[in-house]
Amino acid sequence: MSPAVKRLRTAAWTAAVCLTLFGIASMLTGAFIDGFGGGMLQGAGLTFTVIGVVSMTARAGWLRRSADGGRDDRGWWLPSRDDR
Repeated sequence: MSPAVKRLRTAAWTAAVCLTLFGIASMLTGAFIDGFGGGMLQGAGLTFTVIGVVSMTARAGWLRRSADGGRDDRGWWLPSRDDR
């Protein structure tokens, strides 16, 4: 793997983790603030957290579909596939 690809992967993981942590911090801060500002912080925090978690799952490959129509051959055992 080239250094440029490693840097890109590191940057993507770092951004996803930071976005998730920022979202959690925003939600917790918004819980202690009354009114419209607190609600906005909670809503933005939830949005940032969801985007960060989706980014991390995409980077981990959990959202990827394989070329054979969605069949998962990453070595995970399923009882319905014991005949292999």
